Amino acid sequence: MFLASQDGTRLFVTVRGPRDAPWIVLIHGLGLSSGSWDAVSDRLVGDHRVVTYDLRGHGRSEPSADQDYELSAHAADLDAVLSAVVGDEGAVLVGHSLGGAVILARAERSLLRIRGAVFVGSAGSAVTVPGLPGTAFPRPVQQAIRRSWLLLLQVGAQVAVRLRGVTWLTKVPARWWVFTAQDPSRAVNRATGEFLRTDPNVLARTALASVSDDGSTRAPLLRVPALILHGDRDKQAGKEDVQKLLGRLPDGQLVTLPGAGHMLPTTDSVAVALHVAEWVHHVAGSAPGSETPSPPVP
Repeated sequence: MFLASQDGTRLFVTVRGPRDAPWIVLIHGLGLSSGSWDAVSDRLVGDHRVVTYDLRGHGRSEPSADQDYELSAHAADLDAVLSAVVGDEGAVLVGHSLGGAVILARAERSLLRIRGAVFVGSAGSAVTVPGLPGTAFPRPVQQAIRRSWLLLLQVGAQVAVRLRGVTWLTKVPARWWVFTAQDPSRAVNRATGEFLRTDPNVLARTALASVSDDGSTRAPLLRVPALILHGDRDKQAGKEDVQKLLGRLPDGQLVTLPGAGHMLPTTDSVAVALHVAEWVHHVAGSAPGSETPSPPVP
């Protein structure tokens, strides 16, 4: 089904599982789609009400009419999904990669309908590109820096899309950067294909939003039980960044998966589904978050 976000962007949403089961909302990463959760969702739907949706400009969701791909826009989209689909009892939010940053952005907006969170291969976008956001500079300089980075990212995304037929320029770097040498080729092929089918402008603007600030600074606002699932071979969400996020979460736990890389939903779906199900049970007795979070501790 489709539903409209607060700015009118139509989002593709699926809901599966028993109506009286606890709610789980799965949020995918940059350049992917809700389909990246299929193997995990299939293992959860027997005992859970599972919601997946495509981020704006990804999969079957519409692109933003005003090209707004800031984390605040993604947080508003998640809010629209929670408001339209999930009842007042709330849900456990599960975010892969960029999806973790979306959870934290939603926590900054509101904790309503959030019972708990799971960060899968995500440090909440703890990495900030040097020179961004450049808050020490006058506003015109900040804007010029962002425009320069956006242009660089757009060019890079367009080149990648045009060269998608050249395997060693697409799948080989993907295996090195986000997968491991042991991960199955079908997972690499599917993720690479989804990424290269995404509009380069969407990729560039969403990536820019992700690296423009340290999203983990919002972690103190997430005052619900939070679990981090981290592959010890993850080059995207490094150990230092994961530890930074863990230290900032009010109620956080870390589980490390030996030998695993960044794409846990597609390469380690059994382990991810097991830990998510256990976390849902763990937070079952907690109340959903309040409407407005307190400001973070400096």
